[in-house]
Amino acid sequence: MDSYHEKDYWDARYRRRGLDRVGSASGTLALGGSGRYNKYLYLLREEALERALSRHRAELRGEQVLDVGCGSGYWADFFQRKGVREYTGIDVSQVAISLVSQRFPHYRFYQGDLGEDFPLRDRFDLVTAFDVLYHITDDSKFEQALMNLSRLCAPNALVVITDYFDDRQTISAAHVKHRSLETYRESLSRHGFEVLSIAPVFYHLGRVVGLTVKDMNHSWMTNFLLAPFYFRGWFTFVLYHLDRLVLPKVDPLSPRAKTKLVLAKRRPN
Repeated sequence: MDSYHEKDYWDARYRRRGLDRVGSASGTLALGGSGRYNKYLYLLREEALERALSRHRAELRGEQVLDVGCGSGYWADFFQRKGVREYTGIDVSQVAISLVSQRFPHYRFYQGDLGEDFPLRDRFDLVTAFDVLYHITDDSKFEQALMNLSRLCAPNALVVITDYFDDRQTISAAHVKHRSLETYRESLSRHGFEVLSIAPVFYHLGRVVGLTVKDMNHSWMTNFLLAPFYFRGWFTFVLYHLDRLVLPKVDPLSPRAKTKLVLAKRRPN
């Protein structure tokens, strides 16, 4: 873990891959190319967010939103369509912030590490951390990150976090540490949050695209798994629509739904 330094890692990755390709891991079997793969994954994230907010009758129009780990600025466009009053993005990578500020000059973007103290002092109605907190591998920085989230939230504000939320911790790379749902519940409660709901984000699509060639033995199973990729874009399209059908019915704690969305509420002071 000592070899992983968040800012250096993400600056290098954005320099190498640009804004629009960082969401697709190198070596991953991206269905039909990383652009199409990311498109459908982001659409499923959007739908999971809207289902969670609708379930709790939360409105986006007129709200102040903070996007933690804003990266390419994808969510800036989404929240603009939803009529938020103000959108702010922060990211640990100065390279990402420089690029996204040019793409969206009418929004506010800041470079900052959520796991450390940083100068942003505003308070927001909604804070999102899509696929961010599991990249904070140091436990003390993880606690600091949740403390910062608490400070940045207005009373009764909502926080959206995506992770695996399994029943145990897993470390799959130097920059990836998936903490258990129980760890999240305890830490969120300690910093003034109440978990309102948990819901699956991906089902078929997320499980298949997470497989790498290294993960598969060179056998008939490899050929079987690779066969659908000859269809590339068509296969991605089919899996996306399968997920749209099954996700509203999937048990939120099912281990087969690898990525899940937690919606939490900041308790009044």
